[in-house]
Amino acid sequence: MYHCGGFWTCVSPDAWITSGGTLIGAFLGALIAGLITLRANKKMIVWQERLRTRDKDDYFKIISQQFIDQFELIHSKVQVVIDTNFDKKISKEVGHYISSKINTIDSTIDIKQMNPGDYKVFNKLLEGYRYISYELVYMLDERSPNLEVMNIIKTEMENTLKQLKNTP
Repeated sequence: MYHCGGFWTCVSPDAWITSGGTLIGAFLGALIAGLITLRANKKMIVWQERLRTRDKDDYFKIISQQFIDQFELIHSKVQVVIDTNFDKKISKEVGHYISSKINTIDSTIDIKQMNPGDYKVFNKLLEGYRYISYELVYMLDERSPNLEVMNIIKTEMENTLKQLKNTP
């Protein structure tokens, strides 16, 4: 039987090369597999983000079509109030009508499903009409509405509604 003088002297050069090659091969294989996995995960994240954005855009298209008619009706009611020179009875009725419609629309919209930019358009309409409703219902008894301010808000709501209609 053959005895070595130690472990390092007993290992032949081809065993060293084989062992080194095995270690390098295993390291390179793990590195390549890791890089491929990272790249695949990045692509998957980008794809999911695109899908999420598309879903939010689709949601916006659906609800914008659903509420454009309601916003236009509210807008026409505001015009009736202005045309009647803020008749108290008509103004209060319209104010209550606007308030109920705005609350219905607001409770229907799911903020989580919308892009922030889209929500800003809806929120602008909701807050503008909410302000008009408040003026008509509660402030009409204390003072007459400022026609100039009402027209500015009405014009702003018209422009926002046009923007909502023209959103692709």
